Amino acid sequence: RAGFHDAGTYDQHVPEGGANGCLMNEPLMLLQHENFFLDGPIAVLKAIKELWHDHPETCIDVSSADIIQFAIFFATTRQKYAPGLDYEKWKTLLTAFEWGRPDETECLTDWTWN
Repeated sequence: RAGFHDAGTYDQHVPEGGANGCLMNEPLMLLQHENFFLDGPIAVLKAIKELWHDHPETCIDVSSADIIQFAIFFATTRQKYAPGLDYEKWKTLLTAFEWGRPDETECLTDWTWN
């Protein structure tokens, strides 16, 4: 759900919107009624992001948008066909995900008031 809610602004007809990290970076987003229960998972993803950046061998600066989208990619890949991770699933996780989503610097919560 976090992956969907963070990407909810995507519009295929204009070059804007999509996964932007606001769900992790803007505290007001977690106060929206549809996001109330995401505070636990988002806290875990923030901790993972901090560990990632603190690791001495980290080779890329990962955005909050990437962490959220990778989490959903990981979950759906892990559960595909049969739960667990085998060689093919690991290969998919290592090669199929595209990193590089920028975090939005000015998260707007107005659109959520509907």
